[in-house]
Amino acid sequence: MNDNQEEQIEEISDEELLEHVRRGDMRSYGLLWERHAGPARSVARGFAGLDADDLVSEAFERLLVALQAGKGPQGAFRPYLITTVRNVARRQYNRDVPRAEIDFDFMVDADAPDGESAAIQGQRHRAVSEAFQSLPLRWQEALWYAEVDGLPPREMTGSLGLSANAVSALVLRAKRGFRDAWVTAQLARADSPECQQILSDIGAYSRGGLSPRATKKVDSHIATCESCTAALKEAREIAHSLALALLPAVAGAAGAVGYLSTMRPPTMPEMQLPVTTAAAAEGPVREGPRSLTTRRLGAAALVAVVLIGGGSAAATLWQPGSDANPLASEEQTQTPIASRPVPSPLPFVKETQDAPLNEDPVMPPPGATRPDTPVVTDRPQDPTDTVQPPDTRQNPGTPTPTVAPSDPETPDMAVLQDDSRMYPRVTGTDAVPGARIEISDATGTLVAVTTADSRGRWTMSLTQNGPGTFTVSASQTVLGLDSKPSAPVTYTVTDAPAAARPLAGAVVDATRFNFRLDLPPGTVIQRQILGQPSIHTLTVPASGAWNEYLAVTPGDRVLLLRYALPETRDFGPWAETEFTAR
Repeated sequence: MNDNQEEQIEEISDEELLEHVRRGDMRSYGLLWERHAGPARSVARGFAGLDADDLVSEAFERLLVALQAGKGPQGAFRPYLITTVRNVARRQYNRDVPRAEIDFDFMVDADAPDGESAAIQGQRHRAVSEAFQSLPLRWQEALWYAEVDGLPPREMTGSLGLSANAVSALVLRAKRGFRDAWVTAQLARADSPECQQILSDIGAYSRGGLSPRATKKVDSHIATCESCTAALKEAREIAHSLALALLPAVAGAAGAVGYLSTMRPPTMPEMQLPVTTAAAAEGPVREGPRSLTTRRLGAAALVAVVLIGGGSAAATLWQPGSDANPLASEEQTQTPIASRPVPSPLPFVKETQDAPLNEDPVMPPPGATRPDTPVVTDRPQDPTDTVQPPDTRQNPGTPTPTVAPSDPETPDMAVLQDDSRMYPRVTGTDAVPGARIEISDATGTLVAVTTADSRGRWTMSLTQNGPGTFTVSASQTVLGLDSKPSAPVTYTVTDAPAAARPLAGAVVDATRFNFRLDLPPGTVIQRQILGQPSIHTLTVPASGAWNEYLAVTPGDRVLLLRYALPETRDFGPWAETEFTAR
């Protein structure tokens, strides 16, 4: 690798790094270690009685041997590595961990799941694993980084080798593909052909993508079918918590609880050091409420609650006499989650003095009193007492750093439009939770507004214009502060369909007139007579012609037609045809 390639190595994707390693480039191997050893060690720490550094080292060593032999992962490196760590832990545990001589007949765990519950949970994990592995490798990578690691698009660009806008679009397609693949994995459990048909529609049904007629059919079926109702519930759970589904399936119960992707990677073993030593690195730390550490801590706590509450904790590697907390170790210095202050979800402040970010405060030893802590007496404080501020004239101490509000970051935005006949959707995943999202055109005119959800995600359809080519950008407003607009994105919407009959300006018989469309077979259009509430969805037959006779009340009328995709609830602009009925 020449000097120019060495300078650009940190910008290339994991897939390209893997190819470099296969060709013998150890510097690329070092960068893979630097990117992924921290998350791997977080999983390894969940296996009680085993050395986390040894697990990670052996996992990387096995991967290096496979890559040098031309084998190993082709992409989606992080989930592949996590699975390797899990498998290495199982082998080491079965080989090395001593068992205490205890009569297990007298040991009963009241919280352990029964055989049926464990089988159901295992089947669900198998379905999740099958669905995940069936996806293209690029989709697997995007899902893992976005849903499990909680990374915003701009922090995924290096690993995926894509722009932030392209990453946003890839994540959304991957999520939809995963949900549909998971539903497909459930079809083997269908009790009847009718259940198979319903299960095949569950993915679109759970996201509101079915036509009204198909929706009514699913509603009627699940009202009486327990198995399909359970499948629908699981589909919705997975749609809203992919991390809780993917982590146990890939990392196991023990690894899932220990997974914290922002931990500093351990020092690379000497035997594995590349020509240029890969420096240990942390994931990027951001100011304010969007801190990745905060997101991962919350996700880890939720995973622990779900796994233990659901009985899956029995899958952790535990032996009698071990520490009650399989994650506790002398190296674990993180403040317990319950005692960490929860940051406010909105303010943006910029410190005027340099200080480490997200650093836990140093706590005094037990029994010590901090000089700035008021002494608490047994006498209840009178609620009318006035608390005087401390007098700092004698000893002003360290001046309090002043803070000044700063504008929020520019949000990422991607345009999703698979069919130019349809209006596009614009979406983003890294806004401030609760922020006002504004979409403006090339002239700065506001065209759409929405609010980011609790995870900073947002989506809206741009249906304000007719056919044409348009340019839009996104900005966010937080506490009255506006971000800069995102990079402009251009999209095109083509013309709406036109009726063969009636033609514009035609005079027809109000009691019976011909409506005709000449379009490619399978084309879906929607029709409405202006002033009438109903919208009819029509599919052009194999002949390419739709013929129908209609009746309207006499007078000047307007026929409206547009292209539509009911399964995704997408549609295009209306075309108007004015005619007179007598």
